[in-house]
Amino acid sequence: MTTPAALASLAHGGRLVVISAVGDRTVEIDLVDLYHNETRILGCDSRQLDVTQSNAYLDRLAPYFESGQFQPLPVAHRYSLENGREAYLAVANRAPGRVVIFP
Repeated sequence: MTTPAALASLAHGGRLVVISAVGDRTVEIDLVDLYHNETRILGCDSRQLDVTQSNAYLDRLAPYFESGQFQPLPVAHRYSLENGREAYLAVANRAPGRVVIFP
């Protein structure tokens, strides 16, 4: 599960935005760490968005990525498209780090 790693990577007062769940839908959170860090967790139900609304969200987020203010976790595992099944199994088996499928 990537949620504990994502939470651990946040700066003081950081935010974690959750848009999907893979595998187990529950996660344990250390509440003391959460409030000492003043962390905010936000959920976004993208199923309720059409293409235009999704694009508006991405347009609002793009400057944060472009400026470097948002930094993704490092890629720990890479899989070719042909090995996509193994990538999904790695996520399901809670492989540490970010799993990426590339063409």
